[in-house]
Amino acid sequence: MSIDQSTHLLHQLERASGNALALEQLYRQALNSDDEAIFREALVLHIAEHPNDVLLSAWACRLDIPSAPAVAERSDKAIRHWRTAIGASAALGLLFVVLADGRPPVPAPGSAAPSFWIG
Repeated sequence: MSIDQSTHLLHQLERASGNALALEQLYRQALNSDDEAIFREALVLHIAEHPNDVLLSAWACRLDIPSAPAVAERSDKAIRHWRTAIGASAALGLLFVVLADGRPPVPAPGSAAPSFWIG
């Protein structure tokens, strides 16, 4: 593995940035010429330069390359949002149980006024 090959592949990745087909062709060329390690190294460098690129993040997942810090921060933020949403829904569910006073959440069709079901 030479520095020239790695630099050349990095330049090719720059040109193919945002183009899924071109990246796939580069990867297959690297596989056919036994340069997968060089492709992976060039991809790691390219991901470091463009951490918010979704296509590169997908390639990182495909090749089991550790994710960029920006992607990890984004997922931590998403987890926090999900925890907040689940906690709020649980709290609202408990509030509903307390306010329902043992009654079902929706009246039985026979006992409800027809306008309730029509809306």
